[in-house]
Amino acid sequence: VLLLFSIGLSNNLYAASQDSGASVEVSVMGCNNNARCEVNLGENIANCPIDCTPSPRTTGSSSSSPLEFYDLKVEASHNDALISWKTRENALTTFSWGKSPDYENGSVSGVSYTKVHHIKIETLNSSTRYYFKIEGRDAQGNSKKIEDSFATQISPDLTPPSNVTNLSLTEITGRNLIKWQNPTDDDFMYVRVVRSTKNYPLDGLSGRIVYEGSGNYTYDEGIELGKKYYYTVFAYDFGGNISSGATISSKLFSPGSEQGGVISPPVSGENNPYREITLQDFTFAQHQKNVEIIENKISLQGDDLLHISLPIHKINIKPHLILLEIKFGDESQTLLIREYSEKNQYETIINLQKYPGKHPFKIYFVNEKLVALHELSGTFDVSESVQNEERIWGQNYINFVFSNPVIAVPIITLLLAIISVFILIILWINRRRKRAILIAPNEPN
Repeated sequence: VLLLFSIGLSNNLYAASQDSGASVEVSVMGCNNNARCEVNLGENIANCPIDCTPSPRTTGSSSSSPLEFYDLKVEASHNDALISWKTRENALTTFSWGKSPDYENGSVSGVSYTKVHHIKIETLNSSTRYYFKIEGRDAQGNSKKIEDSFATQISPDLTPPSNVTNLSLTEITGRNLIKWQNPTDDDFMYVRVVRSTKNYPLDGLSGRIVYEGSGNYTYDEGIELGKKYYYTVFAYDFGGNISSGATISSKLFSPGSEQGGVISPPVSGENNPYREITLQDFTFAQHQKNVEIIENKISLQGDDLLHISLPIHKINIKPHLILLEIKFGDESQTLLIREYSEKNQYETIINLQKYPGKHPFKIYFVNEKLVALHELSGTFDVSESVQNEERIWGQNYINFVFSNPVIAVPIITLLLAIISVFILIILWINRRRKRAILIAPNEPN
């Protein structure tokens, strides 16, 4: 925890590195803390208050009145807190804090007498209650202690939603039909479809907004024949976070083809400013744990979203965009790996939960002319989720039974016999009921 302690009117700022459970006492040059005020060594009440504290005064003057704290304020965020307080008289104060009234996280003491005090504690846990104690002593030896607590705020949601899936485009005379499946995130709010005739829109405002809502398709009207249109579909959540974006163009293409999109082959040699970047520079994570890359293959679980990120500092020259293309058989999905400057990284989130199997992928570093300056290749190996495994096991068992006559015939015969017995029981019960009604005595008038 980094502690910042500002002492009174001196405007001096002291910092100390504080480990949990340790205590930090801040002192100044010229004070040896030996309980003796050695004037010949330059010690005085200003720079060595521990050694040079005067004896308590016993007169009835106002300066001997009890020490008083006031104007205590706490401003807590999700990971730090600023605590300030004042004393009626100039005083030395010690601040102690912790997650319990034992104040186990540490303490910091002032080094000069002042009336205005404050301390900032950083790297706190979110949604956590912290207890603190302030002890003060003035120059006359009067002392006082106050105890209180505060709670840090909930950590803000900075995780963008996953991208839409199954994005497709159908060209119809005069309009384009765009279809997709919305993210399954609990805080998903809506999607925005943005169109450009020059390049893929990099955010929700860098093009014409074609659609905004929670539906799963839209028509883009007024399309000119033979003109190329680029679309990016962004997902938004209730926290105001935006997905990296899924992309598609008016002519369906593979980013490595000659028909449109990204032009290959990539530039090689010294003209490639990204030639040093490899897949190992990216982070692939599930369940908040990094997934190991083995020979460009990334083994994934089918029960969680995939987070892909690249630190900004890994790139010397900012590319126009970074594209991720994933192959699903004969079809492909293309996503932006978008820059999130507040996180200092490029990032995208993919939902592969419905796509078990091996899926080749490529990552392109692209300039404004949609020329791929650098290309990385790999394979996502997605395992079945537990629910899918149970469903497939049941289907395989049924297929095995009914494809084997030696097993199927006895089972079918047994099932038919059980059904026949059940029908006979129902008929017998109905017959007994009718007979009981016929022989029942007439009710008296």
